[in-house]
Amino acid sequence: MGQYRHTISNIMAMTDDEVIQKTTEVNFHQEKRFHYFLDKPKHKVGYRLNIVGHTSPVGQEILFVGSCQYNPGMNLNDFCETIKALLTDIKNRGQNIQSVRIVACHSGTNGLAQALANHINMPVKGSLGGTRICLTTEYRPMSNISRYFIDKGGDRSHSSQEERDRQERHDPHYGMYRWYNPQIQSLDSDSEFGEFVNQLAQRPQPSDSGREFDEFVNQRVQRLQRSDSGREFDEFVNQRTQRLQRSDSSREFDVFVSQRIPRKNCR
Repeated sequence: MGQYRHTISNIMAMTDDEVIQKTTEVNFHQEKRFHYFLDKPKHKVGYRLNIVGHTSPVGQEILFVGSCQYNPGMNLNDFCETIKALLTDIKNRGQNIQSVRIVACHSGTNGLAQALANHINMPVKGSLGGTRICLTTEYRPMSNISRYFIDKGGDRSHSSQEERDRQERHDPHYGMYRWYNPQIQSLDSDSEFGEFVNQLAQRPQPSDSGREFDEFVNQRVQRLQRSDSGREFDEFVNQRTQRLQRSDSSREFDVFVSQRIPRKNCR
């Protein structure tokens, strides 16, 4: 489950040295006023960035706010861009960040973790229900060690009966997390090729031969089913690129096509 995630009973049973080793301090993002810290997940390589705050319930517009006063709050795009910039800053300081966890209620089920994973192209762990980060002095009042841990749940012996009943009835997934991997759609190579050619074919060409080429390409783009006829197209383009002095934009097209020609039977 990663570092710094414990039941309250475990925290109370630890020695002071164990508390220092198994809990964490938090950093403060001054501009957006939220807290964060780093740890190492058990089943992922590298360090993980943990973002602490509150987010909206399932079915509402996704928002995120830090768990401190006078924070501005962030919509989905602002949140993703802020975390992306923070990751860049931390990596520039020498930390190998490979994943993220959002320590905020429903950050998995409301879509925030998946949206962030897609935006930063790395795994993000989100909460399936309620979650919270606790201060050690709440449960170790005789100790002057003030550090933080994530409540693992499961053990509710130190909660009131009302809170235990509420969690059992309304929040059965309290303290539970899951990973959300990036879901980035890759462009189909033929679609990418067709779009590139179509854009180029719409540009003005300097001669009649250019218009002939445009007409041929436009016909080809409409069907772009690469088979035996694809070799006819490759041969035509190859002859064209070898005998014409092309403009800068056309030379870009030549490079693209030269890479494309050796590919056989794309479909």
